[in-house]
Amino acid sequence: MGRDASVAPYALASHSLKYFNSVSIDPIVAHNGALIDHLIGLLGNNVISPHARDKRSGTAIVKVMTGSDLVGKMKEKNIWVDERRVGLRVSPHLYNSKDNIEEFSATYLALL
Repeated sequence: MGRDASVAPYALASHSLKYFNSVSIDPIVAHNGALIDHLIGLLGNNVISPHARDKRSGTAIVKVMTGSDLVGKMKEKNIWVDERRVGLRVSPHLYNSKDNIEEFSATYLALL
């Protein structure tokens, strides 16, 4: 039995797209890059993705110990990351701050 798709997700996406289209991409890229720089400064070689800005994307990968439940423990503290084969994916964006990176880093180091 077919149903019409809800328009709510499209309305929300439209609002978000209008907002991001009103903001130049360059400040967003700079902001995200600065947050990853800060993450690298706090965690050093625990960040296993490239450290050089010209060699990396807007995502950082942080190493994890095999069998640890860092993702679950982070979620308990309302910190959202994704687990990948090689580590945790940390993807800061416009809505994140240095305080968020510091909270993640402190939690990560405490859980090691």
